[in-house]
Amino acid sequence: MKRESIADYQGKIPGCTHDDDPSNVGTPKPQWDVNHGYKIPKDGNDDACTSGHGADHCWTEYYLVEAAIEYFDWQPSGSAANCSADAHSSCSNAVGSLAQSCSTTGMTESNGWDWKIIDIAGQLSYGGGPSRTFGGSLTAGGSYTKSHSEVKYDLTQVCKTDSATVTCSWENPDGERKELCHQVWFADRVQHVWGQAQRVCNKCKGTAGVTVQQNTGDGKVCVRGQKEFEFRVPINKIVHCDGKCHDIESGLPKPENTPRMPFIPPHV
Repeated sequence: MKRESIADYQGKIPGCTHDDDPSNVGTPKPQWDVNHGYKIPKDGNDDACTSGHGADHCWTEYYLVEAAIEYFDWQPSGSAANCSADAHSSCSNAVGSLAQSCSTTGMTESNGWDWKIIDIAGQLSYGGGPSRTFGGSLTAGGSYTKSHSEVKYDLTQVCKTDSATVTCSWENPDGERKELCHQVWFADRVQHVWGQAQRVCNKCKGTAGVTVQQNTGDGKVCVRGQKEFEFRVPINKIVHCDGKCHDIESGLPKPENTPRMPFIPPHV
């Protein structure tokens, strides 16, 4: 059975191509209202994907709406730890982080908006009250990196290197000194982010005959369509050391994912 890892899932943020246009007829409308969520700040005078002029000047706006903390399946690290424990005693070893976590997100003709959206999500502001809030920045310490994939320019890879060290302890219940060999396992811990892209024009006037997903406006701007997107940002890896060296399964269930909660704007 193939184990699930963060590398098995690729998100997609709508870009500026025709196929990505949120206003296309037939595009499923998200469950959220217009302008719902945290709007990604403008980059200069315009949002993304600007086109047209006059009464038909349009652009795309991006909102981050919900987030959840998720855990992927346990994976064997490839490393084993061995220590000697006296009878009815224990031994321990320090185990460092053995691998980085990486995720891939797709976006075409974005002019860098994918990086900006991912950077905002990387602030890891996650709502639901004190018991459900995870704060911090993936950029801290320079361990958070992003780059365009060498294979396809429209794929953005985000990686987080975890430099933490954990101490693993094992008990020897037997009546004689014993060598305790254990396999180290790890699992990806990520933030799953859901958002919506909106195709917006400066006026609704004159658009009644245009075939779009919707025409929702206040007389000043007109939302012609909404489109949901999602992606994952790596946080770190969790580690456990209880698997015997000869075990082929981790022997420990992964933590439960948190429920989807409103995305909280980062405090810049």
